[in-house]
Amino acid sequence: MSAHSESPTTSLPPPPIRAAGSPFDKASADIILRTADRVDFRVHSHILIVASPVFESILGLPHTPGSTGDETLDGRPVIEISEDSACLDTILRICYPVEEGAPPATVGAIEVLLEAAAKYEMHYPSCVLNQHFLEIAVQKPFEAYAAACRLGSEALARRCAELTSTATVAVENPRWGHDMGAGTAGQYFRLLEFCRLSQADQVPHNYRFVTPNPVPFSSTELPSTTPLWSTTVPTQYMLPNMPFPDLVCRSSDGHDFEVHRGIVSAASPTLYERIKKLVSGRPVSGDDAKAVGQALPILPLEECGTVLAAILRMCYPMALDLPLDPRDFANVLSAARKYSMTKACKKIQKRWHAVAETDPLRAYFVAVHVGWQEGAERAAQLLANRPLEGMYISDMELVSASSYNSLIAYQEMYKDALGKLSSEHPALLQGLPRMSEGSAFVHCAVHSEQALRNMESLLDTITARFRSNSDSSYRHSKSQISYSGSMIRAECAALKAIPVELRKVRLPSVLVAS
Repeated sequence: MSAHSESPTTSLPPPPIRAAGSPFDKASADIILRTADRVDFRVHSHILIVASPVFESILGLPHTPGSTGDETLDGRPVIEISEDSACLDTILRICYPVEEGAPPATVGAIEVLLEAAAKYEMHYPSCVLNQHFLEIAVQKPFEAYAAACRLGSEALARRCAELTSTATVAVENPRWGHDMGAGTAGQYFRLLEFCRLSQADQVPHNYRFVTPNPVPFSSTELPSTTPLWSTTVPTQYMLPNMPFPDLVCRSSDGHDFEVHRGIVSAASPTLYERIKKLVSGRPVSGDDAKAVGQALPILPLEECGTVLAAILRMCYPMALDLPLDPRDFANVLSAARKYSMTKACKKIQKRWHAVAETDPLRAYFVAVHVGWQEGAERAAQLLANRPLEGMYISDMELVSASSYNSLIAYQEMYKDALGKLSSEHPALLQGLPRMSEGSAFVHCAVHSEQALRNMESLLDTITARFRSNSDSSYRHSKSQISYSGSMIRAECAALKAIPVELRKVRLPSVLVAS
């Protein structure tokens, strides 16, 4: 093995400095801008001062040749910038009285240029680039809309949204999220809402795209269901007052929990390693620590008090007490995974359905945010027959547009699957009015085998009573009861097919924790 290969920390030398081409190589230039890829642009300060207030401030600072950190080349000060040579060349050509060259061909390329123009407060280059941006937006309005939101430009976002609403009907094309790149679910929601409201000419004049709209334009934010004990009950009551603690676990918001090293270590291999490193050389028990006048060792952890209390309680043999708010619940699961608490993870996941039922939309997005595909799918099932129009929660600002797109796509596939089943089993929906598509009864039958068992049990009871009773009224109704029994059994068989078929409808992957 060579000496070079044995030194993995050896860094490659930086690339050589290159000179930019015409017109940024003039001897009359009085400053040099050096780009991130080490290309020197010789430029004229008076042009930069007119074009950019930021450069005006930089160039107005006193310059002392030879001072620390000041580099010069051929007597000209060198200013290093973070943009690359392609970006700087395009922006400078807009500022200089020269031919601009070919405009950028992609939304991403113009986005980079607009970021640089905004950074240096270059008004004229921004106007020129905005025009190029809108020209490309005609062909790629959804990608451009997402870029406009990232740039924080309400004006560009509105223009792109108008292009989408005139190009096609939003509610008939729910696949736009794939074209939005790194846009958020909240921004995607506002685009869909804008298109929906545009059809009825109900868009408020101050409708926003980059940031959430004020009430009442997006007033469907659901109240938090965070239990009181997580914020108002004193910390010492979150864990039982058991004797002989020998460790303090401190939450990120300053709550201290006195626990037992052995119990916590047995529940979490990850915490065991951290505890072992922390207490190395200390007395083993809490009593020994007090005997020598030492305070209990403190293990700082990254979780807040609400989450840490739930995690520590699960280390002990006691009733499982988890937060009811989907956000806190998902954070508890995330922490349990982080600390390799396999048994606790299984317990938490079993409780998710009950928590998700209280607020399935929030449950879906918090599951996405922590990267839990199974939890997101369970929440999506609860939302399968619920309209999403106008439904907004702040958690949508934390995840990508593709996760919202996945939920919309899931609803469509679910609806298609249910429609196929109803066409194949018309008596299933036509025979029982209460089982109309989208009703709570169908949803229960789809997701709960218990409903099927109840129906079969009822049939068995009717049949048993008929066979054991010799009353003439039963004998007189024999043919009618037999017919009803066969119908119920047929309906049970059809109902049994629904969960099997609909379980084949899978939620597209949303593991994009962002």
